[in-house]
Amino acid sequence: MTSIYHGSYKEHTTQTLTWISIHQKITSLSHPPHTHLYTTQHQAFGLLHTERHLMKTLLKRLFVASVLLVMSVSWLLTRPVLYAKMKSPNGVYTAIAQHPLYLSLIPMMPGGGGGKAGYITIRHRSGRSCGTYSVPMVSFLMSIQWELAHQKASIPVVATWSLRSCSQ
Repeated sequence: MTSIYHGSYKEHTTQTLTWISIHQKITSLSHPPHTHLYTTQHQAFGLLHTERHLMKTLLKRLFVASVLLVMSVSWLLTRPVLYAKMKSPNGVYTAIAQHPLYLSLIPMMPGGGGGKAGYITIRHRSGRSCGTYSVPMVSFLMSIQWELAHQKASIPVVATWSLRSCSQ
């Protein structure tokens, strides 16, 4: 190994030791031992930990917000929408046909809007319900047969309501 220094070994060693001690002093002034380097590493770890924590918190909040949004939209889409109302011949009872909102969003042929599945409820004018039946088509509302003498209403083959139960 060649040395650039041309002089005695003792001079070379002394100058090297002096250079090392000067370097240590300069370094200790700019980087105090066990503080700056340790602090920088600790701060870097702390920042990573904080960033991870913030990211986890953000992801949790985003997940909760997404779930709430999906639940809200689902709830709204299943809310009943009025299709039609029809009064009994004596005006005491009202038949109400409803279907879920999401069925309104499904395209249908012109004139086929009554082909939606839903349910029909008959109510007394006091507000009491005589019962609700699920029907394959809400347009069945138009085929209700009122038998007021026998206190019943019916849709042939689909549903029969006893009007006595809600008129009292």
